[in-house]
Amino acid sequence: MSSFSPVRSVTRALELLSLLNRDRGSSIAELHMETGLPKPTIVRLLETLVDTGYVAKDPGRAEYRVTNSVERLSAGFYGSPLIVQAARDAALDLTRRLKWPITVAVFDNDAMVVLYSTVPESPISPGRPPAFSRYRMLTRAHGISFLAFCSEEQRELIVSSLLKSKHPEDRLANSPAMIARLISEARKHGYAFRDSRVDPKISSSMAVPLVLNGEAIGSLGLTYFTSALSRAQAIERYVPELQKAATSVEDKIRLLMRGRYK
Repeated sequence: MSSFSPVRSVTRALELLSLLNRDRGSSIAELHMETGLPKPTIVRLLETLVDTGYVAKDPGRAEYRVTNSVERLSAGFYGSPLIVQAARDAALDLTRRLKWPITVAVFDNDAMVVLYSTVPESPISPGRPPAFSRYRMLTRAHGISFLAFCSEEQRELIVSSLLKSKHPEDRLANSPAMIARLISEARKHGYAFRDSRVDPKISSSMAVPLVLNGEAIGSLGLTYFTSALSRAQAIERYVPELQKAATSVEDKIRLLMRGRYK
């Protein structure tokens, strides 16, 4: 047991930082609802976190978000906050120009988890996925694109874990030939599509990998209505845009990582 009472301002600041790290951005009102803290207290704590560089205010949304400085709290880990920070502008630009929602995902245990989405900015979004949607590795665009460009060792570990899964979308793990075909096609073309047999069937998704030092660290995806255009049209119009954006995100990640160690 501690010999002294915890410093309330520290515990409150850490609570806010944890909530911001969990989501892509939160407003003062949202943080007030989640924590029950008085809004003036939240404002003071956020301004302190902004001043120390751990949090930034997003004027366009009147929200606060973590910066890559939180990586200092986990030395040697470049993780998801940095990836989201690097990808945010590119994702918003794609949605502004192409109209469709863009998602940024990273690998988590046995699936890809979406950490950032431009659904709120898309005028024609095919739906609003729940926060931190998890997409399976062998049937979803994010999963296949990541699996195709991660290291061979990591791929073997992922497939091995999926063999123990009871999720219906993981049944392909029992078909090495099918997995090999999926990976071969994704590596050949540089992108992957969601399996057309899984829901929702009114839409389709494509994704390209985010690669650092030769290995996938995440993925960038786009979702569109299947009634709006064919897969061939989607490939022609959007794959080059996604790949160009992915390259810019990878470059920004490198810059942010270098800046972290200055």
